[in-house]
Order: sequence, then structure tokens, then C-alpha cells
Amino acid sequence: MSKSLKTAAFVTYVAVIVCFVFAAAEYSARVYLSRTRGTGREQAEILIDRWAAFRLSPNYTRTGVRHNAQGFRRDHDVALEKPANTVRIFLMGASTAYGAETVYPEIDPRWRISNRETIDAYLEQRLNTAFPSKHWEVINAALSGSELHQELARLLSIVLRYRPDSVILLDGVNDVTQLARAGPNYDPYADMPLLDEFNDLTDPHGLRSLKMMFTTWLVRNSVIFRALSNRRGRRINLDHRRQRTAGGPVPANLRFTDLAPEEQIRYQAVVSLVDYYRRAVRRIHRILALDEVEVCFSCNRRSV
Repeated sequence: MSKSLKTAAFVTYVAVIVCFVFAAAEYSARVYLSRTRGTGREQAEILIDRWAAFRLSPNYTRTGVRHNAQGFRRDHDVALEKPANTVRIFLMGASTAYGAETVYPEIDPRWRISNRETIDAYLEQRLNTAFPSKHWEVINAALSGSELHQELARLLSIVLRYRPDSVILLDGVNDVTQLARAGPNYDPYADMPLLDEFNDLTDPHGLRSLKMMFTTWLVRNSVIFRALSNRRGRRINLDHRRQRTAGGPVPANLRFTDLAPEEQIRYQAVVSLVDYYRRAVRRIHRILALDEVEVCFSCNRRSV
């Protein structure tokens, strides 16, 4: 046998062994999930969305967390037609409204909170107890990491179809954080999260697109790969948290002149862009007013 044939045979042998080991690990993980959670294959938590960059996966289930068939964080499905004598409220926002994992593990070490512990769950329970003559639905349409322009897209493409009576928006920190990072030429649509991934999947060119397609397929179909990706994501979030707190607490009486020159420049750049934030809020208010939907906007103080 020639040297080239031996090399090809060895590479094939190694590839078969690797595939066998991966298949055995994947099968074992699915059996474990089936026995402990009643399902052999979990979905990815989010999907790339053509309107708002990303959205929640419908019918996603994990310990304490469930998305219904419409892609809202809720145990029960939501009918498109609102039932009689029902007041329907949508809660929108980012990680705080969604009920995501804590960014303060030194205060609350839990990685997940359940659907029964979210803001919408408590509010729905209180309203139905206090005003029993009406049936109250408070629907969690929040999504961790989202910003105001994505909320606007979700309102138009999803939420308004369900005829809400009121919308509560709990937003702010992610937008201000993005403004601080972006600089003077901030364009929320040009800097949309997952834009490169979306383009690689819908208009593929070259090896990077092939890699993105393969990675996306693995995230959607492999328990092992998704577990490794989630673990990496948690580690990145904790690293960001350590970086944010590395300098210690912010002094109570901090003045502009106390900032370093580069910090003063960043601060002035953010202030110059704050009007974008106000315009985005006004757009949401006016669109909801057209459908006679009451709106309550609150700026939260927690980032993803």
C-alpha cells in the first residue's frame, strides 16, 4: 500500500472514531435529558429573526423556564383573538423583564428563576386577585439583550397582532451601554446584534458562512455542543461582570472633573447621543397611540 493510501486510511479511521465518540456522547446526553426532563432534545433558547435580530424559540423548555408556542415566556398559549372580558397586558424589555440569570451572583447565586417568579407572573396574579370581575393576562414578551429599536420591530411584527390593552416597557440600560460603546456615529440598525450571522446564513459567501451554517445546525441539534456553548456564554458574562467591577464602587460624589480625559470624551459622546433614546421612546408611544394602546415606560438599571 502506498504512503498516500495509508495516510488516507489513517485519517478516515480517526474520523470514524471521533464521530463514534461524539455520537455516543450525544446519545448519552439525550437519554439523560429524557429521563430527567422528559425530553431528549432541547431547543436553542433564541432564534435569528428577520425583523428584530433575534427572538425566543417557541416551545422551549428548561428547568423552571418555558416559552409557549407563540414564543412568549409563559406556561400557557396565547390566543390571537382576545377572549371576552379579558384585559391583555404585554410586558416588554430585556433581561430584567424576561427574568434572566442574575448578573450579581454575590447577591443571588441562582442561575435561573422560574416562570412563576417573573414580574409578569406576580402582576397577573395580583390583578386577578384585586379585580376579579375581569380576566387579566400579563404576557411576557421580553427578550434578554434587546434594545429599543428591536422593541419597536417586535411591537409591529408580533405584539400588536394580539390586540393588547396596555404595554409595559422596561428598558434603557442596554441602549445606554450601546451608546457608550458606539461613538458619535451610532446607527442602531447598522450595528444590529447578530447582523453578520444573519448575512452569513441568508447570503452565504466563503468559509465563514459555511462555518456559521454548521455551527447554527449544531446549536439547534446537538445537546453536547449547545451545553458547551452555554457554558462558554456564562463564562463570558462573568468575565464582563468582573471587568465592570474591577475598579471598585463608583464614588458617591463623583464629578465630571474627576474623570480621566478619555472618560470625559466618552461621557460627552454619550450625552450628545441621548436624543436618539428619547426619539425611540416617542416613536413607540405614538405607534401604540394609533391603536389606542396604553403604554407605561420605565427605564431599568440592570444590564444583561
